[in-house]
Amino acid sequence: MDFTEKKVEIQKKVERLLSRDRYTHSLGVCQSAQDLALRYRCNADKAAISALLHDIARDFSGDEMKAAILQEDPDAHFPRQMLVEPVLLHARAGAAVAKNQFGITDNEILRGIAMHTTGGPGMGLLERIIFVADFIEPGRRMYGVEKARKLAAESLDAAMLYILKLILAYLLDQDKCILSDSIDAYNDIILNRTN
Repeated sequence: MDFTEKKVEIQKKVERLLSRDRYTHSLGVCQSAQDLALRYRCNADKAAISALLHDIARDFSGDEMKAAILQEDPDAHFPRQMLVEPVLLHARAGAAVAKNQFGITDNEILRGIAMHTTGGPGMGLLERIIFVADFIEPGRRMYGVEKARKLAAESLDAAMLYILKLILAYLLDQDKCILSDSIDAYNDIILNRTN
């Protein structure tokens, strides 16, 4: 697959499918992902594709997200937490849509999409880049984003840990469920820091 050509094709299609705000966010994530990819020696075109598609299912209903996932994996399991908070399904649904509607077969790109919300165990470089890029993209204004941007420029692992801590603290403060994937992502980084 020529990722550069595919990136241009996907960007045009994504612009037609997403709301203006979601598309603007996706472009911001794309820019941040490409910047991080260049800094950390990852394929920038693959990072761009994953970033452009990361929220492709974000505006689906819970039932539409489940249907997209089941189309790809009829035996899919849905943790109860995801059914209570269906928005948590959008990353997995997005990976299914990327594969089935955009023809993406690269597992690294698909995992980047699938893991961008909660993280997960065994995250590779591209998956970590998309996770961080989604948080630090230029349009974000939430608490902690400036520090996350600075950390991302110094150490991808430090940025990941910081962002995961913010997410976990927020979920604890709001009495919301925490998916084991987020805890596994945190533990993996602690145990396997590379930068």
